[in-house]
Amino acid sequence: MENIFEYEDNGGELTIIRLKQGVKATSIIIPEKIDGKPVSYIGNFAFSGSNIKKVTISENIKRVGKEAFSGCNQLFSAIWKAKCEIPEECFSYCSKLSRFSFANAEAIGKKAFAKSGLRSITLPKNIKKVETCAFGGCENLEKVVWRAQANIIPSSCFSRCSKLSIFDCENLESIGAHAFKGCNLIVVHLPQNTKRVEIGAFQNCERLENIIWSEKTYKIPENCFENCIKLSAFDFSNIKVIKSNAFRKTGLKKIKLPPNVEKVESYAFQCCLKLEEVIWNTQFGTIPQNCFHACHALVKFDFSNIEIIEKDAFAFSGLKEIILPQNIKSISPFAFYSCEELRSVVWNANYNIIPPTCFGNCINLESFDFSNIEIIESCAFVGAALKKIKLSQSVKTINIDAFADCTELQLVVWEAQCNSIPAECFFNCQKLSAFNFLNIKEIGRRAFYNSGIKAICLESETAVETECFACCHSLEKAQWLPDSAIKSAVFEDCSNLKEVIISDKVKNIAVDAFKGCPNMELTFV
Repeated sequence: MENIFEYEDNGGELTIIRLKQGVKATSIIIPEKIDGKPVSYIGNFAFSGSNIKKVTISENIKRVGKEAFSGCNQLFSAIWKAKCEIPEECFSYCSKLSRFSFANAEAIGKKAFAKSGLRSITLPKNIKKVETCAFGGCENLEKVVWRAQANIIPSSCFSRCSKLSIFDCENLESIGAHAFKGCNLIVVHLPQNTKRVEIGAFQNCERLENIIWSEKTYKIPENCFENCIKLSAFDFSNIKVIKSNAFRKTGLKKIKLPPNVEKVESYAFQCCLKLEEVIWNTQFGTIPQNCFHACHALVKFDFSNIEIIEKDAFAFSGLKEIILPQNIKSISPFAFYSCEELRSVVWNANYNIIPPTCFGNCINLESFDFSNIEIIESCAFVGAALKKIKLSQSVKTINIDAFADCTELQLVVWEAQCNSIPAECFFNCQKLSAFNFLNIKEIGRRAFYNSGIKAICLESETAVETECFACCHSLEKAQWLPDSAIKSAVFEDCSNLKEVIISDKVKNIAVDAFKGCPNMELTFV
């Protein structure tokens, strides 16, 4: 038979490097000998991108080079008799290669069949090793039977195999990162000898409904089930650690964390839109950052075993009532931000600081008991639906924007120890028509900007910053007894301000202090 291959002689053993120029053969058999010399090797890229349709790799081949048949998009039959590794990207992008027998191969290299047309795979015991992304992106792959000696599924092995719905394995110690990402799996049963699962192993398996977890695998890794939107239940009986994003965007409806759980990390259950109930019996007393963020169906939570609530832990959740027990030691900013269904908060916590933006945008939170509070941080209630505020003597510090945009606020009783109203404290509180400034020593910039206040009476020692009462369109009367200067834009655009009584000891009035007050009449006393 005429030789159709170009080759190199390596000390008496030949390496096939390509087809001869002009050869149009579409069905090839790698021969045992050429010109009496043994053929032992197939070189790198030897047939890459060619038009061959069939190939037989004889048992005399000792090694095949990387990408030897990569991109052969007409190749539909490959018979592998060689007892060697199928190398890196050997059959990658062979989109018509729907079947392959692994009966003689010893190992499968990196991306060996990536984006090929394989529909079903059976890996027998002779397979000792499978490398990263070996079958990644095989969009027609539907079934895998894993009987290989190799008991480690490498990272991204079946990633983006969007039709893979059946995976049958009996002996598996480890599953690599993103191994089944984006697959079509419905049920996953991990063998009992499985000890380790890596990051994102089942991420984006949108049809996954049931997972039977190995008793020897104590950690659920990062992003493990992220976006498994049909996964409605999980048994945490043997779990010790739940890593970040582990169940983000899943379909979990109920979570029961038993005492064996030692740690839960940030974003663990974020955006679980169907989550209705959480039983937190773990000894781990910290709700981590964004843990239940955007869990819209979560209407209640028992904080009995909780000590620390981290940033955004329940932000955008569906909580309607919050009871914080004495054991709470710390609450971070945005903890309950934008809980739009929240109507009641019972603050029994020994922790007496309301952190920044803690209840911001809680548009149905109408009341709050400040009896045990010492510090109200910035934006703590910004945009909340509070109607009445009574700041008790326990309150020592209030920071900027604390009650800004509380558009339903009508009454403020200020009995707080602090005698300073911070900047923008009641900004845009349009229904706040009155405020008793007795004992107030300082009012910050824009503190009552665009509020509904109708009259003010400031004591002689009160210091007022710029724009403090600007745009208060309901303000009709102002009594200014301090001898300090009236600063820039303090009453700017108070369009209905008519009567202004000012101490004759006032040192200076800024040119724009009353800008936009067309009906104002000044009286000095």
